[in-house]
Amino acid sequence: MQNRYGNQWKIKFNGQPEPEMGAEQQKYLTLSSGVNKSKLAIGLIDIDGNQRITLGENHNGGNGTQLNDGTMLLTFNAFVEATPKAIQEKVLYLEFIMPR
Repeated sequence: MQNRYGNQWKIKFNGQPEPEMGAEQQKYLTLSSGVNKSKLAIGLIDIDGNQRITLGENHNGGNGTQLNDGTMLLTFNAFVEATPKAIQEKVLYLEFIMPR
């Protein structure tokens, strides 16, 4: 499929990496503020459902996704993980907001 955007999409996720995740920090976004800053990190899962996305790199192992005719759905997932610092200190803060 050729359109004005080309025949392939390459999607990058950018943001501040979580330094507390050590060598893996480029695979986690940091929380910018709050009581769990440096205690929780956000990881992103690629469209294959298994591979973690490295911040600043194209999805799908750098290959992007070939566009097809019709509707396309690219599903990315995210997860929250405690940092080694939070595990060592055994400290996380949970906040529940009740709907009105």
